[in-house]
Amino acid sequence: MEPWTGFFTTPTKDGILSKTIYHDDQIRAVVFGFGQSQELSEHTAAKTAMLFFVKGEASVGLGDDVQEAQAGTWGPHASRIEALYQGKDASSDAAGIDEARIPMFMIRAFAVWLVIIATETVHGILRGILLVPIVGDLPARQIGVLIGSLLIFSVAHLFCRWIAARTKLQFVAIGLLWVVLTVLFEIGLGRLVLGMPWSSTRYDGTKGPKPMNESRYLVKQLTDELATPESGKQSIVLIDNAKTKVILFTFAAGAGLAEHVAPFDATIQIISGRAALTVGGESLEGKPGTWIQMVAKTPHSIKAETPVVMLLTLVK
Repeated sequence: MEPWTGFFTTPTKDGILSKTIYHDDQIRAVVFGFGQSQELSEHTAAKTAMLFFVKGEASVGLGDDVQEAQAGTWGPHASRIEALYQGKDASSDAAGIDEARIPMFMIRAFAVWLVIIATETVHGILRGILLVPIVGDLPARQIGVLIGSLLIFSVAHLFCRWIAARTKLQFVAIGLLWVVLTVLFEIGLGRLVLGMPWSSTRYDGTKGPKPMNESRYLVKQLTDELATPESGKQSIVLIDNAKTKVILFTFAAGAGLAEHVAPFDATIQIISGRAALTVGGESLEGKPGTWIQMVAKTPHSIKAETPVVMLLTLVK
């Protein structure tokens, strides 16, 4: 029989090698060589099988149980084999990899989170283009919560087996990872990339939607509340209660809102700047002091000709 020991050369760090060294009607012997952190995903064997580890260390899954294996470990066929450490050979030393590395299931969970973020970004863009003009911003966001939840669930379900988490604790760790990454992503994108103030992020603890204080009044200097962006638009909710919602918008020159409708009676007030508005099909010039009242579901739009600060009030 061909000597099998000669097959055990160190695989590349990104690969898995295998070779059948013996095969008859009753027995089949297959030698595997795993690169660092490579794995065989969960599977089943058609016949009773045994595993024997010649060198290296690995995490072995059998049903719902996970055990560590090393040179000399022998046991029944495992449903999942993930190579953890091959030993002190040239390839592993050169890569600087040791037992403190990030588990593979967490790396895969991070990759799935990127898919979720991309999916939700596309969902948000389509919601603004297709849904907001039909039902208005608030109902569109409410519908978006349901659709977004279904999308996240679908992506997670699709990639669940690929992530290959084995225990409840691992699944909890993945959930916490996704929550932390999402919060950091939204804060980082708004604050560091777009330069938005804390008041325009949903995680701000000092500003944002607030009721009247105990003295039953609220004072705001609108021009200082939200910076005018260099491009696009920004908004902040000043008041949101059972009867009224007040939103402050700032637009860069050339930015605006495409024609849409609001589900409630509303007023528009131009605080500063000039803009071209359409209300119920009529074109209007917006300038400081312009005040417009609209009944519910009146089509309207705005395009800033200069940097604009606008106050929108919805009467529920």
